[in-house]
Amino acid sequence: MKTNAFTSWLTKKSKGNKLVDIIWNAAGSGLSAIQAAVLLIFIAARYDLKTSGIVTIGYAIANLFLTVARFGVRNYQVTDRSEQGIFPDYLYARVITVGASLLAAVLFLLFKSVSGSYEIGKSLVILEITALKLVDAYGDVYFGRYQQLDRFLSAAKILTIQQFLVTALICLLIALRLPIAFAFAVGIVFSALLLAFLIRMSVREIDKPSAFSFRREEVFSLLRKCLPLCVGTSLAIYVGNIPKYAIDSMLGEDKQAIFGYLMLPVFVVTLLNQFIYLPFVKDLGDLWAEGKTAQFRRRILMQCGIVAGLSLAVLIVGYTIGLPILSWMYRVELRGFGKEFLILLLGGSLYSLAFYLTVPITTVRRQKSIALGYIVAAAFSLAAQRSFITRFDMRGAAWLYVFANLILVLGYGAVLAAEIRKAVRSEGETRS
Repeated sequence: MKTNAFTSWLTKKSKGNKLVDIIWNAAGSGLSAIQAAVLLIFIAARYDLKTSGIVTIGYAIANLFLTVARFGVRNYQVTDRSEQGIFPDYLYARVITVGASLLAAVLFLLFKSVSGSYEIGKSLVILEITALKLVDAYGDVYFGRYQQLDRFLSAAKILTIQQFLVTALICLLIALRLPIAFAFAVGIVFSALLLAFLIRMSVREIDKPSAFSFRREEVFSLLRKCLPLCVGTSLAIYVGNIPKYAIDSMLGEDKQAIFGYLMLPVFVVTLLNQFIYLPFVKDLGDLWAEGKTAQFRRRILMQCGIVAGLSLAVLIVGYTIGLPILSWMYRVELRGFGKEFLILLLGGSLYSLAFYLTVPITTVRRQKSIALGYIVAAAFSLAAQRSFITRFDMRGAAWLYVFANLILVLGYGAVLAAEIRKAVRSEGETRS
């Protein structure tokens, strides 16, 4: 069947050019990650600080439910070289996790409203932001399939188009001073329709038709295998947003908004790190599967070095010109929060490193270690947050972020070192 020009462009292979993959992935992932920050610029110009605070905690909560909906399956799916699970299994598993996440969000926000912790309007906006991110969670299972088939470029293009147009539409509605709840409601519908259109345009050119029968045993087996990844990645998001959750319960929405503004450069390190390593996830799996332990180790150390370099660059830029720029962007004086800003940048660097280390840990199939690490970090945070914030206010929330992520880096580094040593010993015994 003849394809039109747009479909041909959308499904064009990258021909092994990883730079093109990185650029498109940087655009798509970057737009997705900074969506909240971009919207907050428009919200700061049109609404009050309270609304900014609601949207800030809304994205923190929505990203947690988004991660539960993804269930940690993406890396597992991409590195499933022998296709032990067929695509319909992954798709049905995603339908289950997205539906369960939406139900959990409704129940959580209903409880918050009934208990008096949240106003009805605040709960509605948070639920809408969550639904918007759950649309992304559904599309992610197709993107994982495309990457599994070495069509990562097509997935990155679709993500870029979707995120750009959805963010632009919501920004336009906010700029017109329409109710914030209406803007997000329109964004949900538009995002779902656009994603369905783009996937329909591309999937027939990329993947062979599958019999979409529901294989109950295989689907739930997949969910059981990925449960540790789900726990780990969900707790990763929790740890990444620890300061926001603590502030939400103890300091109020105005400080939540300020903290959200300060966190923007923190995500730069994480974003740039993901841009660079995500296109190479499959390669990392290949190196491990082929027993190339030395190259596997070098690739990990190289990425850790990149994180350190990016962190230093962002730290220098942030310290010199970051706060004046943020103050101008959000129309709030932030230059009095310099120490909190630098502490957050340090915590963000550690978070980026810990988040990356979950990829090689998944590759060596030590998923349970991911979950355990984040459980320890989350438990520490819950136990310490009241003490930190009561004594040091917002600065305490920033230090809490640093220590939680330091626990992860040390723990994951130890797990990987042990697995690599085991593989090297095994190779030595095989040769002898």
